[in-house]
Amino acid sequence: MRLEKETRQHQTTKMQMPSISYLKMTKTLCQFVDEGDQYNHLILRFPHKCEMSPLPFLILLLIFLPFQVISQNHPTADEQIILLKLKQQLGNPPSLQSWNSTSSPCDWPEIFCTRNSVTEILLRNKTITQKIPATICDLKNLVKLDLGDNFIPGEFPRQLYNCTKVQVLDLSLNYFVGPIPDDIDRISGLKCLDLSSNNFSGDIPPAIGRLSELQKLYLYDNEFNSTLPVEIGDLSNLQVLSLTDNDKFVPAKIPVEFGKIPSWVFTLKNLKTLYLNNNTLSGEIPDSFNNLSSLQMLDLSRNHLEGKIPSWVFTLKNLTTLYLNNNTLSGEIPDSFNNLSSLEMLDLSRNHLEGKIPSWVFTLKNLAALFLNNNTLSGEIPDSFNNLSSLKILDLSRNHLEATICDLKNLVKLDLGYNFIPGEFPRQLYNCTKLQVLDLSSNYFVGPIPDDIDRISGLKCLDLSSNNFSGDIPPAIGRLSELQKLYLYDNEFNSTLPVEIGDLSNLQVLSLTDNDKLVPAKIPVEFGKLKKLTSLWFANANLIGEIPDSFNNLSSLEMLDLSRNHLEGKIPSWVFTLKNLTTLYLNNNTLSGEIPDSFNNLSSLEMLDLSRNHLEGKIPSWVFTLKNLTTLYLNNNTLSGEIPDSFNNLSSLEMLDLSRNHLEGKIPSWVFTLKNLTALYLNNNTLSGEIPDSFNNLSSLKMLDLSRNHLEGKIPSWVFTLKNLTKLYLNGNRLSGEIPEFVETLNLVAIELSMNNLTGQIPSSIGLIPNLRDIWMFDNKLSGVLPPELGLLSKLQVIEGNKFSFSQAWA
Repeated sequence: MRLEKETRQHQTTKMQMPSISYLKMTKTLCQFVDEGDQYNHLILRFPHKCEMSPLPFLILLLIFLPFQVISQNHPTADEQIILLKLKQQLGNPPSLQSWNSTSSPCDWPEIFCTRNSVTEILLRNKTITQKIPATICDLKNLVKLDLGDNFIPGEFPRQLYNCTKVQVLDLSLNYFVGPIPDDIDRISGLKCLDLSSNNFSGDIPPAIGRLSELQKLYLYDNEFNSTLPVEIGDLSNLQVLSLTDNDKFVPAKIPVEFGKIPSWVFTLKNLKTLYLNNNTLSGEIPDSFNNLSSLQMLDLSRNHLEGKIPSWVFTLKNLTTLYLNNNTLSGEIPDSFNNLSSLEMLDLSRNHLEGKIPSWVFTLKNLAALFLNNNTLSGEIPDSFNNLSSLKILDLSRNHLEATICDLKNLVKLDLGYNFIPGEFPRQLYNCTKLQVLDLSSNYFVGPIPDDIDRISGLKCLDLSSNNFSGDIPPAIGRLSELQKLYLYDNEFNSTLPVEIGDLSNLQVLSLTDNDKLVPAKIPVEFGKLKKLTSLWFANANLIGEIPDSFNNLSSLEMLDLSRNHLEGKIPSWVFTLKNLTTLYLNNNTLSGEIPDSFNNLSSLEMLDLSRNHLEGKIPSWVFTLKNLTTLYLNNNTLSGEIPDSFNNLSSLEMLDLSRNHLEGKIPSWVFTLKNLTALYLNNNTLSGEIPDSFNNLSSLKMLDLSRNHLEGKIPSWVFTLKNLTKLYLNGNRLSGEIPEFVETLNLVAIELSMNNLTGQIPSSIGLIPNLRDIWMFDNKLSGVLPPELGLLSKLQVIEGNKFSFSQAWA
């Protein structure tokens, strides 16, 4: 499917890269990816795409060109006229300014000529929005046409049938819709066809199987809703086939082979690259793959494949890249991979594989990246890993491995997180002189972090979180000058925070959360030197004193968490300068005074939690400007006054908690506009007046708590029209009148109406609510026959303080 423009440009750039980039880490711990992490696998999966081998391509051009063209010294005037007309028909895009009548088309950057005749037009990413003109096929020697990564609309351009010599056609990353034509084989000379990342739908036509010269076929990321045509198996010259990300095949249209890898795949003996990932394939991987002796790249990831990894893998001697990740494969990894001497990338992650890591892994001398993470592999990590001299990325995380740590001198990333590895910090890692990413999180390491940890001098990301490290955090960490991300949270450190961390000038993420055995101390002012810091997590770290003013230097900060400490004093002025801040947690401290009025610079703020402090005064006006705010917690303070009327700018708000304050006055009208609100807590205040009648816009609301206020009047009927509401608390008010009728579409689980002045009967329609378990209605003035349906509830408190009679159903 067509992606958004900015994302697609990034994807296209990456597809032209020949190898893995392992120099950038994501914001979530030390996950190791290239830029644009959501497409990190595509770097290896789609190299070069429709680039043809240059020598055979040139020979073909010379064969196709007539002698009179070859003998010319410049392109014909006709070709220049055709191209200028084409430019006009495309809307004169600014990207084609060099196309003019005073220069030769062969000098234009988008045009390639052979013997002074136009043979290639490369208009990728030129912001073209018009349909493809028929004029383009007036260029009779055109062999390659690349219109990828534009905004071209409409159905497949049948006018291209007149481009009789075209061998390479790239229409990827556009807005094409509808089916691929049944007669697409009229472009009979095609060697490469790329229709990927569009919105093509319907059937993949059998006619594709009649493109007998086709070597590369890219149909991934579309909206096809049929089966894979068996005729593709007739493409005897096919080397690359990608059908990735076509997960909308309609089961009703798929024959007996539905969900399984179709048998025609195995007839493609020249196939070098096969992408069938994310195609809802199921069943076991068939043995028929052993016919694909030329296969170099195989991607079956992100399907529903099951069973053991089969024996055909052993015969694929040319295989360089194998992706079987994100399936439900089970059993042990076979011992017979020793024939895969060319293998460079192996990803078996996110399956149900078990047992030990087999010995064949140690023979893969060309292996550069190995992903076995997210399985249930067990046992020790063998010393034989040290034979893998080419290995740069090793991810064994989220298994049941115990020991030991390998010694790989070319390793750039090592992820052993979420295993059962015991002992002290493994000093043998000092031999990994190229290591940039080290993740030992969530294991059983004990003792201190070594004083000479800076010997792993190239580290960019260090994650030692969720272990049992104790003692001091060594000052040597401050000498890891390349460090960008440091995670030390959830350990047993019992010292103060070393001021040397402030020397990490490249640090972007620092997390020391949940180290509550640290010696109580103030936040070191030296941390204010971390000008590149984007995320700072200091929750539950035994911090005391005031928040330092040196933080006003942290202009890049996006995430700040100082919650669950013993901080005191007022919220300081440096907060006002953090224009990039999206998340601020200051909750569960002893901060006092009023909430400052100067938050108006925080236009990016999405999450604000100031709850459980000693804040007082009114809710300030800056809150009204936070249009991106999704979550606001001001509960458990001593805020007073009325809830301001200006909250109506908070159109993104999903969670609002103002409970347990001293707020008064009526519930204001802004509440009616919060269509995205899922939870509203106004309980334990002194709000008065009636519950407004206009809550019917709160279609997303799941939790409503207005309890323990001074609200009066009737319960409005809109309350029981909120289909997503699961919990309703109106207890401890002065509500009167009868309880409205219930409707069976409600998802209510709990209703709390006790301690009011409600009268009349409990509606029998309460029995229509299918998920209702708990109900409290005591201390009202209810009367009449108690509905027998209430006898099915797990928590029923309705009798005390009311005057009910019982039907025979209660006997």
